[in-house]
Amino acid sequence: MNKKRFTGKQKGSIYFLVLASALVLVLSVIGISYTIMHSRKVSESIESIDQTEVYAELGIRHAISFTNQAGNWRTVLNSGPWLTGGKMGDATYELAGIDTFDSNLANNETDRVTLACTVTIDDITRTRSLQARQEAMDFLSYAIAAGSVRLNNNARISGDVYSVNTLQLTNSSCVINGNVLINQGYSNFGIISGAINSSSDLMQLEPLPQNNFVTYYESLATPLPSDLENISNRTFSSTSNPYGTPNPLGIYLINAANEDVTFNNCTINGTIIVNNIGSGSNLFRIDGTTRITAPANQPALILQGGNVRLESHSAGLPINGLVYMNVANAEIEENQVINGTVVVTGNLVVEENAQINYNSMLKSSPPLKFRNHYLSPIANTWN
Repeated sequence: MNKKRFTGKQKGSIYFLVLASALVLVLSVIGISYTIMHSRKVSESIESIDQTEVYAELGIRHAISFTNQAGNWRTVLNSGPWLTGGKMGDATYELAGIDTFDSNLANNETDRVTLACTVTIDDITRTRSLQARQEAMDFLSYAIAAGSVRLNNNARISGDVYSVNTLQLTNSSCVINGNVLINQGYSNFGIISGAINSSSDLMQLEPLPQNNFVTYYESLATPLPSDLENISNRTFSSTSNPYGTPNPLGIYLINAANEDVTFNNCTINGTIIVNNIGSGSNLFRIDGTTRITAPANQPALILQGGNVRLESHSAGLPINGLVYMNVANAEIEENQVINGTVVVTGNLVVEENAQINYNSMLKSSPPLKFRNHYLSPIANTWN
């Protein structure tokens, strides 16, 4: 039995039809309600003017909703008309989505999109438009986002903390200078300067990201030799790779093969990915004067495996940027400093004298692939 296959353009046409049919349904329901509400209050001409504006705004809001439902909307829709010649009763409408930077929706997730809907009723035409963009994922508002969080002696967090499950501050020297959002219980023997909210108090965050975006960075990375365990006195960046050709983005991949990995007296201006860290208490260690700084639009560190300890003997030299750990259990060891956001899909322990300082730039300018897939309206851009 032959199964029909669709080309890219045919798939796009299917999405156009879905968008069109849903838009007609929404406009029909709202249109009927609107007519009933205004039939006794306004003249026919004024009602037509009002309806065109209402329909146009509803069309834009539906387009935003469509991007939430169709995660691949940037690849199935073009920059330009999304719907033309749509009809509902006496109304005709057109809907467009324009990439305002380079007229290409598919090439990146950062460009703004101008949504415009034009509606005509009884020779009266109105157009409404709105600028929208893909905002940073919710967890980039936090210093820590993890499955569960425990702070030990003198661990200090400057910023908000999100825990899917439990939160523990084990003694009075533990400090969170920020708010806390938790799904389950907490035990607090330390200091929390802000509010403590349960998931019933606030809108539930999106699930912590898994490794779907990691493959994106792996595809851009330059693999380093598989036998590397102790890397000393090296510089890694977009212009420097001591083991071969520099990666133009400064992204480098290490297969730990269940062994420890140590950077000693190294300078890293880029992104380091370490896979297969193992199920024991394996280390990613930063020694000497090693400093890790992420470039704009990239994470600093991606660690994957079973259990990992992030250890520093660097006298407080920080990791600057997003640290993402797709592991069952993670420990940030004593004296480690991270300026950014730490995301752990499993459980996180922050040990003695470790510090995590939130950097709001991660929210305003998130790393690539760390944006929501759907569009959100930009304030004060309605026309």
